[in-house]
Amino acid sequence: MKKLLLSILVILTFSAAALAGNTPVSGPGDKAPIIKSFPNPVTSELTVEIQLVSTNYTKVEVKIVNLLGQEMVPTVKEDLNGLTSSFKIDLRDMPNGFYFMEVTTTAADGTSYTHSKKITKN
Repeated sequence: MKKLLLSILVILTFSAAALAGNTPVSGPGDKAPIIKSFPNPVTSELTVEIQLVSTNYTKVEVKIVNLLGQEMVPTVKEDLNGLTSSFKIDLRDMPNGFYFMEVTTTAADGTSYTHSKKITKN
């Protein structure tokens, strides 16, 4: 019974710390970039904007994949210059449907952050 109460107390302590923003674990996700894409649904070109919180991320890779994980357009690879980057991806030749955009930013030390978002092509 004491072990059960102790386990519950530990879980509640970590949950309260997470809610307060005082998580005991830190890593590259603490400085994750803000990634926006528009329009959604897209008809011809998808605009991707990346806002970095710090300059430690230097490269970005964007993939558009179908529900089976197959790449639908060539992977876009860009170097990130400054805290804000924007580029367009031509999706005119892609069939209408639901897809996922996978954006991976990589830091100079090799750590990375991946953001996935569902996009619709009309």
